[in-house]
Amino acid sequence: MEFLIIILIMVGLMFFMTRGQRKKQKEAQEFRDSVQIGDEVMTQSGMLGVVVETDEKVVTIESTEENYTRWVRAAIGPVPPTMAPAPEDEEFESEDDAVITSDDSTITAEDLDNDQN
Repeated sequence: MEFLIIILIMVGLMFFMTRGQRKKQKEAQEFRDSVQIGDEVMTQSGMLGVVVETDEKVVTIESTEENYTRWVRAAIGPVPPTMAPAPEDEEFESEDDAVITSDDSTITAEDLDNDQN
């Protein structure tokens, strides 16, 4: 009788320990099933890209302009919030923040000699 109680406790612990993992797997599968053209995704290897074509088992991703790769649906997932691109910078609020460059940016042999000395 005691042996049966120990086995039931072990089975119960295993059930509760794997519940979180099963929930994450279910969410990942729901994401993969709902992927549409234009969605930004990340592959399991860490490559970021935008979905340009979907099939029942394969997703085509454009990682850079005119660079297409095909991935099995099981290898893609959502982009983590920490990897999402930062909002684009605003224009400089004042001229003090602007970087000023000169029009003459040519490096001469004399400049190289001065740097080496």
